[in-house]
Formats: sequence, structure tokens, C-alpha cells
Amino acid sequence: MTIILRLVELCEVCRYMTLKIYRSVLIIADDFTGANDTIAQFAKLGFSTITTLDIDIVPELMKKYDVVAVDTESRALDAEKAYKLLLSLGNKIKEYANQTVFYKKIDSTLRGNITSEIRGLYDALRPDLIVFAPAFPKQGRTTKEGILMVKGVPVEKTYFGKDMRTPVRSSVLSSYFKVDFKGSYHHTSLDALRAGRIIDDINSVKVMSFDVENDEDLKAIVQNIGKLDNKKIIWIGSAGLAENVAYYTIVGSQRGKPILMVVGSANDLVREQVRVFVEEFSARILTVKIDALINNFEEESKRLEDEVSKALVTSSDIVITISYSQEQIREGELMAQSLNIELSDFGLILAKRFGVLVSRLISHFGWNRFGGLFITGGDIAISTIKSLGVDTLELRGEIEPGLPILKFKDKNIVTKAGGFGTMETLIKIAARLKIER
Repeated sequence: MTIILRLVELCEVCRYMTLKIYRSVLIIADDFTGANDTIAQFAKLGFSTITTLDIDIVPELMKKYDVVAVDTESRALDAEKAYKLLLSLGNKIKEYANQTVFYKKIDSTLRGNITSEIRGLYDALRPDLIVFAPAFPKQGRTTKEGILMVKGVPVEKTYFGKDMRTPVRSSVLSSYFKVDFKGSYHHTSLDALRAGRIIDDINSVKVMSFDVENDEDLKAIVQNIGKLDNKKIIWIGSAGLAENVAYYTIVGSQRGKPILMVVGSANDLVREQVRVFVEEFSARILTVKIDALINNFEEESKRLEDEVSKALVTSSDIVITISYSQEQIREGELMAQSLNIELSDFGLILAKRFGVLVSRLISHFGWNRFGGLFITGGDIAISTIKSLGVDTLELRGEIEPGLPILKFKDKNIVTKAGGFGTMETLIKIAARLKIER
């Protein structure tokens, strides 16, 4: 029952999220520290990242890195100069508009040329929607009834309203859009956000702002906006919103080398993850014959070599599994009975034999034929790793919290416990491994 309820819960989340895979992420910040604390939200998840102060090289960097942060140093500029600078930058990268996640980092206390910089990017990129959420609850910056607060005080009444170089002009979010976006601005209350009621007619607005009290509210913004298919969005906020955008962003290429996915967990969630992955990536599922794996290893190994060879011809990702179908699971149970051993003991025998099989396949075709290796199921993972002769692994980052990217020499490996992650987890893994350097 617990697993069923968990699947229902995850299916609800999946409905909110887009599975679009982007070419890159561009962070545009008005100061150096802001560029770095925002790109850090992506770097900690294992994305390749770089920060630059040169707007002219941004298009070239976007071809080489998953995430690029550019510091425009425009916070203290004259408003007109800030507008022209952002317009110029937007024009340089607008050809990537449909393939890029655009994140405009602003100060969490609303200092700087908020309106003019947004207008510059909007005029160049012409997005369908601007999502505006400057709140940063971890730093005491929240939004209540459309007013940005610092520890419960409207921001313009705090120290930030007296800043010598860039004082806050207003605590009211709507004031930044009342001229340029008059009639196409909408603010979402906390109750509406938490109930998933953003707006009835999303096509009637160009800018949406949100009340935010905690990190779960920022997460809800990203999840709810994820329901909007084929919308070109500019996300605008502090490092708080960026952390959630990073978590739900998939950067990768479906044209990279095939990923070898080794699935040994019998968890129902894993089967659903495989199903979603196969639908998105058109992967090939290879189901291992349990009886043959134990009693006729050489024949089963040769059969699977032939199947892998066919998949590699078409560059298909490969899911090789001992637990995807109910027939496989039942076959294992019957074998345990016939051997008169406990199912857990048979599981260890099966894991060891499966690990040797996977190792043999990789040795036969060569590591370089695959973009990376993914293994789920603890016993399967350790068996495969040992069979491959891997003894030391470098940690390169995380794809999701608790989902590390590991490296053995020049080989990328991801391991995962069975009942872990969301419906999109395998898609994120494959997309990341295809471009991981």
C-alpha cells in the first residue's frame, strides 16, 4: 500500500513537470557575487559551469558548458544604459531562446535596475512569460500580499532602502511592472499558489509574481509553471528560486552516446521510472531470462550480446533488467523454491551473476561505446562494480540530492537505490551522462 500511495503521489508531481531537455542554462546577474551564488545552485548538481564578465563570449561559452553565468555589472548603472546592455546581451543569444533556460538573477532586496533590465531582456527575447519571485526565505526575505519583506519588515523601510549606491525604490512587486506591463501583470497569493491555482487564463499575462513564505513555496512555483507546455519563460529571482529551477532543469542531448542502464531493483517505482524513460528516449529494454542466467550463463550472455549490438547500431539507450516484468520476478521465486533456499539468498546469487553478465557486456563492446553506466539496486551495483574491477571512485557532483555522479578514470557511473527519486529521475540521469565530460 505504501508503494502504491507513493506512486500516486509521484504521478501527481509528474503531471506538473515538463520533460523538456534543454541545451543550456544562461544566468544573467547584475553583480559578480550574484552570478556566482546562483550558478553554484547548478554546479552542486554536477552541471559544468562557468562565470564570465564578457558578454561578447557568452554565445560561445553556451556551446561548451551546461550553465553559463554572465555578470553585466549593471546594478549601479543609469537605467537607460542598463536597458541597452541587457537588450544587447539578449540579441546576442536570442537564437538559443527555445533551447535555453534563462534565469535573470536579481538582488533579493530589489536593489538595482529591476524594471529596465527586465524590459531589455523582454524586448530582445520576447518570452511568453516572466516569472518574478525575488524572495529568499533562507535569508529572511519573504513576500506577503505582494510586498517584499526582510524579517517581516517591508524592504524599503530597512537598511536596504537607505543604500547609498542602489537604494530600494519600492517594496511592492507590482510597482516594477505598472508601466511597461500594465494590464498583463498578475500576482499570485500564497493560498492560490499552495492550492495550485495560478491563473485561469495564462495567455492573458506576461508577468507573474508570487507570495512566498518558505522554500516549499518556491518549489511550488517551479512545479506549477512546469505544467505550462511550450512556454518560453524568463525566470527572475534570487538564489532561492534558482535552487529549485536547477533541481527541475534537464540539460542534455539525446544524440549523445547510448547509456547503459542496469536495473536490478524490483521496486514498483523503478518500473515506472523505466517506463517514463523509455517513452521519452525510445530506449530498448532487454529482459534477462532468469533461469538461463543461472543455469545456462554462456548462452544467455551471447543472446544479450546480440541484443546490445542491435541497439548500438541505432544508438538506442539500453535498459538491461532482471526485474522489469512480473514474469521475471515469478521466475526468480520459482527458482529459489526449486533450489530450496530463501528468496533473499537467491537474490544474492542472482545479483552476483547479473554483475558478471554486465561486466562481460561492457568488456565485449568497450566502455567507449557507452555514454555512461547507470545501476539501480544495491546488491546489483556492488556486484557490477566489483566485476568491472572498479576499486576507487571520484565524486563529481549530484544529479538530484542523494544521486551522485561517480567517475572511475574517464568513465561516468551513477548508482541509485531502488525506491528513490521521481518519475523523471532516469531521464535526468541519461541526459546528464550524455554530456558529462
